[in-house]
Amino acid sequence: MKKLRRKGGGGGEGGGSVVKDIFGGALQSQVKCLSCGYESNKVDEIMDINLDVFHSNSIRDSMQKFFQPEVLDGNNKYKCDG
Repeated sequence: MKKLRRKGGGGGEGGGSVVKDIFGGALQSQVKCLSCGYESNKVDEIMDINLDVFHSNSIRDSMQKFFQPEVLDGNNKYKCDG
């Protein structure tokens, strides 16, 4: 808490909060066109991530599944900007 007070964080001061300082983070996602190689990167502020712990053997396993590349097709398919 001392560190947060010195930084001016917490309690709504400067738009931050103790919860955001402790649990907040950023998640970068990338969409890559398999035809032309064009890459689109996006960074989102997050407070949590959803892990499938029921279908995993461990937290490490569920983290690996979360960060596994996914091929988008059908209704999930994007139109390439490149």
